[in-house]
Amino acid sequence: MGNSLNIKYKACLFTFFVNVILAIAKLVVGVVSGSYAVIIDGFHSASDAISDILIFISIYLGSKPRDASHPYGHGKIETFLSSILGLLLLNIGFNISYQCVKRFLQGEFVYHENVMLLPVVIFSILIKEFLYRLNNKVSRETGSVGLFANAWHNRSDALSSLLVLFSVIGVRLGWPILDVIAGVLISLFLSWMGIKILIKTGRELVETNADLVTLDLIKSIAEQPDLVRSAHEVNARYVGQNLVVEVHLVVSPLMSVEQAHSITKVVEQNIRERLSHVKNVLIHVDPYDDREEDLAMSMK
Repeated sequence: MGNSLNIKYKACLFTFFVNVILAIAKLVVGVVSGSYAVIIDGFHSASDAISDILIFISIYLGSKPRDASHPYGHGKIETFLSSILGLLLLNIGFNISYQCVKRFLQGEFVYHENVMLLPVVIFSILIKEFLYRLNNKVSRETGSVGLFANAWHNRSDALSSLLVLFSVIGVRLGWPILDVIAGVLISLFLSWMGIKILIKTGRELVETNADLVTLDLIKSIAEQPDLVRSAHEVNARYVGQNLVVEVHLVVSPLMSVEQAHSITKVVEQNIRERLSHVKNVLIHVDPYDDREEDLAMSMK
């Protein structure tokens, strides 16, 4: 757990410092050259830096151990702050789109003449793609929804910088309208990324059940012990990066409480061994009843 936490901290801090440098470089070059697309891209990188701060805070708070007030831990803090990131992207995308359309209607087109424009944009594409791969890799290894959101935020910046590159080249060839078109496309992409993050975090905040593959796996694990007749009411939900599992086991009504308890411990251990990021396992024991079992089978 400690090593996983350190990896997330390092990835987040490294990404933050890189994004601050990129944001400053893009904004300075964009203002000097008059490129609206580069200025927008600079604000995009600035929003990346803000998201890095939010993710760092969420990782720190979300990693705190559970207590009396938070029996399931603090994992949803990361999900909640990731939702703020999604809203931030959606808001930036909407406002940028509005400004670009307004500029297009007013016919405000500019030419790029700054020698640093192309190098900054090309460097941004390469480094942002690297940051995407870094955060996505750490996200997969640690199950962090915050770093998942951050990874795609950086990927969106890499793609927006690619659009800026095309607009810079196009404007130098005599098509200044491409600067505004690139700005519109970037804003639409930002909005799409915001919606994607909000869908993912929203599913966790409303406690949507895990996917069918995960639920079927839990059911098969629960039914492995010989003394378990069947398992039903299998549910699993995410609290941040952690999985909370609930399952009912059907056993013989003649079984002692001690035997039933031993079986639940075996099932819990098996679930934890087979599924990563399981935080809580709640197992309810039901006595076997022919009529109830027949009814349950008929409802499948």
